[in-house]
Amino acid sequence: MGEKAFLPKAEGVFNCILGSGEGVGIPGSALQTVPGVLWVRPDGAGRAVNIVELYLQPKAGRKILWRERENFSANLEFLDQDCPEDPAMRRIIGPAPKK
Repeated sequence: MGEKAFLPKAEGVFNCILGSGEGVGIPGSALQTVPGVLWVRPDGAGRAVNIVELYLQPKAGRKILWRERENFSANLEFLDQDCPEDPAMRRIIGPAPKK
């Protein structure tokens, strides 16, 4: 709720807010009430990774009207049994915990 309340104050200062903490994951929200700020937050339980692609580079002092599939895309990739394991990441984090 704090991030959502902050969004109107962020317009003109930030082009994108990367949230965190408890709560629902938002892959990417270009709110109509705050069109100049792209809001992204992960799943609060760590079950997903945000994948955000910006098709343009924001310029300082310029407001962007974010439009999904036009100048950005955003998705939540859930880390479940359907997500393929990355061998390089497995080497970094070690073996999966035993159930």
